[in-house]
Amino acid sequence: MKKSFLIHMDTRTRQEIPNDEIMFLSLLKINPLSNLCDDVLITVVMLLDSDPKNVTAVVRIQTNLEEYSGYSRHTHWESALSQAFDSIIQQVRLSNFPVKENTN
Repeated sequence: MKKSFLIHMDTRTRQEIPNDEIMFLSLLKINPLSNLCDDVLITVVMLLDSDPKNVTAVVRIQTNLEEYSGYSRHTHWESALSQAFDSIIQQVRLSNFPVKENTN
């Protein structure tokens, strides 16, 4: 099955953000997701200048069955990207958490 990884970067981003480092960090964060959910088919990473001091990271992950999105703002792109992926990992874990009916 074909897998896609897309990077969208605001052309006005003030920080130098090397594509190979974005890929490396993203792949480190995607690997645990593969253990928690279906195969990750599409990954979209968007890095934008949200204000003069912060970079906004928006990450969208699509699997066979679900789609997840994560968002974060931070002064450093690495932290923003990591926190956006961590948000998705938390969503996946919550969706896998078994729900029990209250019988009281």
